[in-house]
Amino acid sequence: MARRLLAVALVAIALLSPTLGAREFSIAEGKLLLVDTGARRIVVRTGQGALQCAFDANTRVTGVADRIDALTAMSLVTVHYASDERQAVATLIEVHPGF
Repeated sequence: MARRLLAVALVAIALLSPTLGAREFSIAEGKLLLVDTGARRIVVRTGQGALQCAFDANTRVTGVADRIDALTAMSLVTVHYASDERQAVATLIEVHPGF
């Protein structure tokens, strides 16, 4: 009986909170300011300010650089990322030639 009540309560919470755990997907363009492989994060200066974004083993890197450890500061990048209430995580980092 207790399990059934718990299951009903969890379903009710999920139905009443549609944004719980929701991820928003976005794209940002700008200059790469920082690559911190130890903390697994990057910082990109965009037209709206600075974007701090985590990366993980699933983050793809394409373009002039093809790996996270090949990224250099001041590179022009387009970052595709997913964000929730806790953090933004890069899914794809496109590195463009030139400044």
